[in-house]
Amino acid sequence: MEGRIFPANFGGFIAGVLVCGFLSDRIGRKRVLLGAILVFALALGLAGFARTFGVVLVAFGAGAGLSPLLAHRLLAAGMDWHRLFLAAALASIVLLAALAWQTVPTMPDQAEALDGAALRAVLGQPMFLILCLCQALYVGAETGFSSWMPSYFDHLRGGAAWAGLVVSAFWATMTLGRAVIGGGVAGLPLTRLAGGLAVLGAVGAGLTLLPNAASIALIGVLATGLFFSGIFGLVLAEAGERYPYSAGTVFGGIVAAGGVGGAVVPWAIGTLTMSAGGWRGALALVPVAALVLGVLLLSLTRGTKSRG
Repeated sequence: MEGRIFPANFGGFIAGVLVCGFLSDRIGRKRVLLGAILVFALALGLAGFARTFGVVLVAFGAGAGLSPLLAHRLLAAGMDWHRLFLAAALASIVLLAALAWQTVPTMPDQAEALDGAALRAVLGQPMFLILCLCQALYVGAETGFSSWMPSYFDHLRGGAAWAGLVVSAFWATMTLGRAVIGGGVAGLPLTRLAGGLAVLGAVGAGLTLLPNAASIALIGVLATGLFFSGIFGLVLAEAGERYPYSAGTVFGGIVAAGGVGGAVVPWAIGTLTMSAGGWRGALALVPVAALVLGVLLLSLTRGTKSRG
């Protein structure tokens, strides 16, 4: 049942990526942003009032912005989970009000919407399709890993004590890694850096699968967050370099492809936990996806860059 959350969440994500860029150039970026926050707040409120799992699937989307550690503490203290969604909805309304008062400076006239004609022009280019596949593999691996770690730790000997903290640990090193990588990528080959991070991330994810070693698994979680941290942005940066004249459209397509991976891989992990391989067999999809991603990215260091 839990695995159905991910296709529901990323189904909405994909639609939002494809539609909001188009709308922003027609009714304004600020209006689209405010509308998105309002819909987000309403969805969280709906989840807070949900009494059936089907309603939660429609409203899911709190994501990493709501601190997993805080949520764990509140739930452990006896708070009903519906109230967490209602609190997040209230916070979104406050954000909506704050942004509504802000003025948006006029931007140079440049297309940022998803351009259907431009997207069709690059769809047949192998490089664009490879970048889409890379992003799908990355988002699938990251989402599948971070989302199922608490449940996995509950099944590890000695891991239950860490189950409520493991996602926070993952995002702590993820944030640290993004800060470090963001300030030190100038002049480095983007695909080589991203490919190396993916391979190291595969090693980190593999450490979590060692039998009867919750402490080693936690180290693996920290390492995976650290090494996964820069891949998403580096893939987009590479796409911007290869397609500088249609970057907005290419970004929309690649991010949407990431949404597909984010829907499929976590769902597949949830389904495979019921197979003979159990949790370790299911979560092996993460290091496998990361390793394939690393090989693909490292292969892109050869040849001439395409121009869209």
